[in-house]
Amino acid sequence: MNLDQRKLSILLVLVYIVFIALTAFILFTLQDDLIYEAQVLVVSEIDNAHPVFIKLYLAVGATFLVGLGVLYYLFNNKGMEIIYVEKKEEDTSDDLSNSQEEDSQNKKLDLSSIQDTVTAKAKSEEKLLNESLMEICKGLEAGVGAFYMLKKDKSKSVLQMNATYAMSLAESQRPTYELGEGLVGQVGQEKQALIIDDIPEGYIKIVSGLGSSSPRYILISPVLYGDKVWGVVEIATFTKFTQEHVSAVEKAFQVVTKKLFEKTKTVKKTESSSESKTTTSKKRTKKA
Repeated sequence: MNLDQRKLSILLVLVYIVFIALTAFILFTLQDDLIYEAQVLVVSEIDNAHPVFIKLYLAVGATFLVGLGVLYYLFNNKGMEIIYVEKKEEDTSDDLSNSQEEDSQNKKLDLSSIQDTVTAKAKSEEKLLNESLMEICKGLEAGVGAFYMLKKDKSKSVLQMNATYAMSLAESQRPTYELGEGLVGQVGQEKQALIIDDIPEGYIKIVSGLGSSSPRYILISPVLYGDKVWGVVEIATFTKFTQEHVSAVEKAFQVVTKKLFEKTKTVKKTESSSESKTTTSKKRTKKA
C-alpha cells in the first residue's frame, strides 16, 4: 500500500466512523422522535415498544462492532502493509550502513600509542600483550579482543589464548586450537587475515553493565615474525573493518613481536653470560 492509498484509506475510515456515530445517535433518539415529533406513539404505551427497540439497538451495536473489527483487521493486515514496512526497513538499513561507513572511516589505530606501550618500563610478556591488545582494541573501537599465541603441546603446535580485552575467562576456560581447527586455527595455518560480516548467533558476545549483544564484524589476523606464525589476534566490533584496519593491526603486532623477541634474545644472552661466568669460576676453583 503506497502513501496516497494509505491517506485515502484513513480518510474513508474517518468518514465511516462519523456516519456510524450519526446513525447510532439517530437510533438512540428514535424513541423521543416517534413520540414527540412524529406523535405516532402514545406515551402510555411506550413500554410495549421496548422489545422492538432492544432488537434494533442490538442489531446496530453488532453492526458497529463488526465494522470496527473489519477496520482493525485491515489496518493490521501484514499482507497489505508488507511493501510499506520493507521500504521503511530498507531506508533504515541504508541509514545504518552509511552511519557504519562513517564510523569505520573515523576509527584509526595510532601506532605511536603501541610504540609507547612497548617501550615503557619493563613488563612481563603477558602484561605487554594485554596492554598492547587493549591499545589496539581501543583504537579500533572494538568491543572484545583476544590474542592466541602459538605454542608447542607435546608433538603438535597449538594456538592458546594468551591475552584478552573486555573478556573475563578463567585459565581453564581459555580455548586452544590446533592449526587448521576453527576460524582461529584456519587463519594461523593459511597466514591470511579473515574479516567476517555474517557472525553466527551466539559465536561471541560483547557484554557491558547494561546488557550484552552480538557484534556484527570480526577480524581474525595472523601475527607473524618474519615468515613464521607467532600467534593469531581476534577482534570484534559493531562497525566494518577495512583493509587499512587489517594493515594497521599487522603493523601494530610487528612492533609488539619485535619488542618481545628482542627481550627474549636479551634474556638468553644474560643467561648464557651467567652460565659462562659460573663455568669459569668453577674451573678456577678446581685449579686452586
